[in-house]
Amino acid sequence: MNKSVTSALSEAADINSVIALVSSLERKETRLGRSSYVVTSKGAEVKTAFKVVDASSLIISNNLDGMINPAFPEELQPRDRTRLSSKLQVNRIASNLRPAQLTDSGMSSHGAPIVGPDNVVESGNGRSMGIWRAYEQGQADEYRQYLIDHAKEFGLNPDEISQMSMPVLVRERLTDVDRAQFARDSNISDLQEMAASEKAYADAQFLTESVMALFNPSDDGNLLARSNDAFIRAFLREIGDTATAGLLTADGVPRNSLSIASRMQFLPKRTRMKGLFG
Repeated sequence: MNKSVTSALSEAADINSVIALVSSLERKETRLGRSSYVVTSKGAEVKTAFKVVDASSLIISNNLDGMINPAFPEELQPRDRTRLSSKLQVNRIASNLRPAQLTDSGMSSHGAPIVGPDNVVESGNGRSMGIWRAYEQGQADEYRQYLIDHAKEFGLNPDEISQMSMPVLVRERLTDVDRAQFARDSNISDLQEMAASEKAYADAQFLTESVMALFNPSDDGNLLARSNDAFIRAFLREIGDTATAGLLTADGVPRNSLSIASRMQFLPKRTRMKGLFG
């Protein structure tokens, strides 16, 4: 600690002054890199700047056990991250970290997480939790090295990153916005915005012969019959963790036949087998 800082601390009138001083020092020590512009799902352009922070300094909506983080502003999390599908998403991200996909992106809903000046995650809580979990599980070495190797591309110092135990590349929002609205607009999935027919068409690619071979509803057409369990689980596994949001209960059980049927009723005829929906 330099002499001027020591002097300032000794002259601080009370604990609040000390806290304010330390906070300002931490803010100055967080180096911002190059700028990056993102667009929300509603078309709003927002300016951000890259920076690297330790995972422990991020204020994320949920803890790794899925419990809600009381320090996180409730209005900034439009999704229920306690759901099974969200937990599965976090585990998938942690097990398959793809560093290049967690960097720059023209959309606010993708790429490196976006945070406010206070390090509260405004977009990318799932990604943040996934990276954090990867560090906790010892699976983030490649990600950490990627940040060091590519630091200059983001206008950052690789030496500073190498000194961090759990570095995370984030984008700090610089444009003044309505935080809650920005969070909502940045958490609208392209898939969630699709019509039922569009979702089903996108799902068609996952109905391979091996998956359809498992299709075995009851005689009265009940998709949730026990005889069809293998097909349902294979189908949900194929469309992915994010796409299953809302289709499963907290215990991983399909909510109802309509929730599954609505994802398949408009499938192209070539994918209909064994009389599926006619």
